[in-house]
Amino acid sequence: MNKKIANAIVFGVTTAALVAGLIVGNSLVKKYENEINSYLNAPIVDESALELSSTNGQELSKKLMQEGAILLQNDGTLPLSRSETNKVNVFGWRSVDWVYGSDGRNASGRVAPEDGDYNKNIDLVKALQNYGIETNSRLYDMYRAYSKPMWELVDTRNTFIGEMTPLKEPDINDLSGGEEKNGYYTNDLLSYCKEYSDTAFVVIGRMAGEGMNCSPTGQVKEGNVNTDDYTRHYLEISTEEEAMLRYCGENFKNVIVFINSANPFEMGFMKTIPGLDAAMYVGFTGTRAASALPKLIYGEVSPSGRTVDTFPYDMFTNPANIYLGGQQYLDSNISYTDAIENVYLGYKWYETADNEHYWDSVNNDYGTGYDGVVYAPFGYGLSYNDYSWNVTKIEVNRKGEENPIAYTENMSFLDTDKIEFTVAVTNNGTVPGQDVVEIYAIAPYYGHTNEQAIEKPYVNLAGFGKTNILEPNSTEEIKITVDPYDFASYDCYDRNSNGFKGYELEHGQYTLSLRTSSHSVKKVTFDSNEVNGDFAFKVDSDIKIENDPVTEKPVKNLFTGEDAIDMTPIDATEKDGSFDPGINWLSRKSFTSLEDLNTSYKARRNITPSAKQSTNSAERIKAWDNATGVDEFGDPIPTENPTWNANNGLKVAENGVINDLGKKLGADYDAEEWNAVLDQLSIEEVVSMIGGYYGSKPLNSIGKPALTDVDGPSQIKSFVAAPRGTGYPTMTTIAATWNTKLLYEFGKSFGDDMKSLGVMGDWGFAMDCHRTAFFGRNHESPSEDMMLAGTLMAQAVRGLGTRGRYNMMKHFALYGYGGTNIWMTEQGLRENFLKSFRKVVLDGGCLGVMTTYQGVGAEHSETTQALLRGVLRKEWDFKGAITTDYIGTNSYCDTLLRCGGDFGMGVKLGTVDGVKYDYNSTPRVQHALRDVAHHVTYMWLRANHYKEQYELNPSDDDKFISSVSIDSWCWWKPVVLTLNITIGTLLTMWGGMVLISFIVKEDKDGNLVFAFGKNRKKDEKNGEKETK
Repeated sequence: MNKKIANAIVFGVTTAALVAGLIVGNSLVKKYENEINSYLNAPIVDESALELSSTNGQELSKKLMQEGAILLQNDGTLPLSRSETNKVNVFGWRSVDWVYGSDGRNASGRVAPEDGDYNKNIDLVKALQNYGIETNSRLYDMYRAYSKPMWELVDTRNTFIGEMTPLKEPDINDLSGGEEKNGYYTNDLLSYCKEYSDTAFVVIGRMAGEGMNCSPTGQVKEGNVNTDDYTRHYLEISTEEEAMLRYCGENFKNVIVFINSANPFEMGFMKTIPGLDAAMYVGFTGTRAASALPKLIYGEVSPSGRTVDTFPYDMFTNPANIYLGGQQYLDSNISYTDAIENVYLGYKWYETADNEHYWDSVNNDYGTGYDGVVYAPFGYGLSYNDYSWNVTKIEVNRKGEENPIAYTENMSFLDTDKIEFTVAVTNNGTVPGQDVVEIYAIAPYYGHTNEQAIEKPYVNLAGFGKTNILEPNSTEEIKITVDPYDFASYDCYDRNSNGFKGYELEHGQYTLSLRTSSHSVKKVTFDSNEVNGDFAFKVDSDIKIENDPVTEKPVKNLFTGEDAIDMTPIDATEKDGSFDPGINWLSRKSFTSLEDLNTSYKARRNITPSAKQSTNSAERIKAWDNATGVDEFGDPIPTENPTWNANNGLKVAENGVINDLGKKLGADYDAEEWNAVLDQLSIEEVVSMIGGYYGSKPLNSIGKPALTDVDGPSQIKSFVAAPRGTGYPTMTTIAATWNTKLLYEFGKSFGDDMKSLGVMGDWGFAMDCHRTAFFGRNHESPSEDMMLAGTLMAQAVRGLGTRGRYNMMKHFALYGYGGTNIWMTEQGLRENFLKSFRKVVLDGGCLGVMTTYQGVGAEHSETTQALLRGVLRKEWDFKGAITTDYIGTNSYCDTLLRCGGDFGMGVKLGTVDGVKYDYNSTPRVQHALRDVAHHVTYMWLRANHYKEQYELNPSDDDKFISSVSIDSWCWWKPVVLTLNITIGTLLTMWGGMVLISFIVKEDKDGNLVFAFGKNRKKDEKNGEKETK
């Protein structure tokens, strides 16, 4: 081939490749600009502020751990004596690879060392050593020799979490390998352990998180003698752990088991293996909070944590674990979850089933009836002390009444009343400690006398309170307010035939029961008499609650039958009743047997799914855009375009500092000045801000700067490189404190970390209901009970607001083990899943919400008008911002906008064929874009308003941290521009050289010759001749 042609081909191919690379690369850079900034252009950290916030954060972490560790069992062995037990053996491979929190490249809820140095983390062994307790180093070294901790083997931030979940435990019965050969148990080592100490601590740990649920069908193992076991699931002990526990029980005087897991665990082994003395559930402890555990073990203070989930002996006595989720229809590629349990979720199932004598036939190694089914009820936790409760006062605060009404037996109450209990708690023990007072509501149920009835759990958590640390023989009085709206029933089918669908308090007798758990009534003193802590009230006639008591907005069916706003009702029927999905929701009238539930679960897969499925198609989007008249909720659809690009000269901030106008707008979403400010926006800058959300881009026309938001439900910036905020214990441990004041302090401390790291928004906290024990992300969220979850998290959000920071509460509102379609009743949706989000929005002032990867019935969470507009925007009057999760499907950004949302995380607008965003868009679309700017700017300004309001009257002991973190120079953009220019210049020069090679050549005399035209030298000679 001619050399010039070959060069031209090489040039053409190279140019095409480079140009294509530049086009793709520049497109990706533009799409992921905010994500790149978060990794390469993090704000300059105020190191002194970070050091102070980290110090304070670690101290708070220890308090959270101290109050969140749960003593599940104790035969009197605990507390230990430091003088008598100053040396211990720590058994279990997880003692060398302690679970501080979730981890892995896909774990947005991970907890990692603040400065990247795992050696600074504190596990149980380090905590004991720092406390002055010696630990068996030979035993510890054997476990390290068996398998090093994962952080020494891999870069955990870039490793899939599935590589960290296999069980690794040497078999204590296999002594064949020899210590020198394989580095595990030998007779010599075990003899040494018995000589070293008569006390054995045994660590059982389980890692789980985003991308890795807990297997309900097997245990994957790694190690020299392990083989995978599909006779046991992940949340029960392995055969190797069982052998280790049996050995310890037989050979050591004191055996204490520590459960280093964030999911409920099957604890029956504590009842069946002889010699096990105590068990403490510590959850995921965060980077250094395990430091607090020795104080509990050795009795400086008593444990006071309470379970946030029910611990059954068998996980599959819970219908939600049978109908686990993520199944696929046989005739469709759609995955689904049936929340078959209806309102009977978690303890509400176990306690109601017990009240209905469901467990009466149980007789096993653990006990009879309920006692043979449940190891630890919801709200359960032991103490070293006995506490007495004296109910000194019960009062009903009624609207319009100047003075509270004193309690009398069987007195009437109204839905708008607030019932206040004053309880004096006395520590009758010998150890400083805290106690939790729990109040449960028992409502009348008419299913056994009437043909139809509203489904009602036997007990509902209605209120709780926790004391401060009480010295022995000291007393503290606490007040607990019960709001009847928290235990009202949502009748979506008008089961009581009173012509009303909504929240109700039916006529009849109610009991407010003071308990130490969901199962056990407390003996209390009242009017100088010792009585059961059950106090009778009544409702004289049905109370129909038409409006939300806080917002006063109407609350009515949005997801059921012909009232359903979305495409398909949430119970998988059709709006006209023409389709029966064959789902038999649990009914207290006659609970289905567990055997029949297993049968119906398998049969359900043969049922054809509901005919109408969610879509985010161009047709659906355009239909919304071009609709006229009124919308789905009866509100008028805009007919005139909003104003854009006005030159009003208004800014809400100068150089990122909020000015007086911004402060006024942050105080009032409906302030008149908003219109003139928003009129200045351009469509282009709003559209740019919506897409590729990882923080928000600036709105320069009104002075809103770029804002940095990052992941981290338990640690800010946990998902990116160090430096990071404090690695707190994860949320199950924090929630186990049952301490609203401590959650408020947690929110403030978390906000201090954010300030010092230059972060404005947190993609957390999480509020996913612990519907099933097997969901890998349970550690990010508080509880199976959404009243507890919402009450606690509202305080965390309030605390965050005092620092002028906001969060995106996730995942709104159905997220769990699996399934695109999530089917349930509207009653189950509202009572089990929405209750906590409502509390966080209305009681906590939450300013941001994140949707889920999953759906609400047949709708995806970004296509549901009923949930996002109907509930969040209208019923709860939410004014903040809504973002997608990292869903990876661009068109969901378009549908979210039309459902009242604001951001697309990793996705953007304008990818749907024929759907554009410009000044020719319909008025409805343009107003939706304007609303986005309003929501997002208000979220930022409102967070500052919260801070300024708090600073007018701060807590006496608050420690303000002033941070001067600033945005760093965005160095990578000039690099990209330089790269583009350099490649363009080099290609131009190369192309010119190739072109010249075709038009200029050398003749045999070495002269330059044009490929086209006359020889230049010859022409010159001819010219000379003519001149002569």
